[in-house]
Amino acid sequence: MYSETNSFIFRTTDGGKNWKQFFSGNGYLFSGYAILYNNAIYGYIKNAEDIAKNNLFKFDLTTQEFKLLDFNI
Repeated sequence: MYSETNSFIFRTTDGGKNWKQFFSGNGYLFSGYAILYNNAIYGYIKNAEDIAKNNLFKFDLTTQEFKLLDFNI
């Protein structure tokens, strides 16, 4: 188990001069790659309490909604 685990998603609109935090997820570790598709970020994430559990996630850039998808890896 990892303690004090946080995952963040930041976004820039000016080439990296300024960044805005869009998501903070306690208890999760981002793992591997993520893709941008239809104005949403998709990837997989690990549960910090049980790193054998991997889930797909979707972060909608329009609504700023983060959700775990009903699919386990």
